Amino acid sequence: KVEGAGLREINGIYRRTGTNDGVSKFMKTSRYNGRSVDFMLFRCKLTDGTRRWYISIVPENAHPGTTQDIDFYAAGPSQQHSMLDPTIPPRDGWMAIPSNGGGSPAPHVYPKESDVVGDNEMGYL
Repeated sequence: KVEGAGLREINGIYRRTGTNDGVSKFMKTSRYNGRSVDFMLFRCKLTDGTRRWYISIVPENAHPGTTQDIDFYAAGPSQQHSMLDPTIPPRDGWMAIPSNGGGSPAPHVYPKESDVVGDNEMGYL
């Protein structure tokens, strides 16, 4: 569950929709700028080798983590989070990306244990 985002459309329950960068990715359909869009919460590996979590609009039929995404919030690697479990989204440490419309405050992400599931199972966030 995503809560507290300045961009209210981001908030809500996300469902698991496969994997990206070897970990679960999640999606939520909502209204944004007068149209129905899919917000995606995913992790990707950047060109410098670091991994970062994003909440974005990913173009239809596109792979998450490209310059085509509209990124609203991001969470970088943190020492504490990577010691816990880097395969699930961090609860805290999210930053707004104001140039794309991500407003303050940044959200909190509340993953459930069911988020760490096999490829044939459905999880919720």
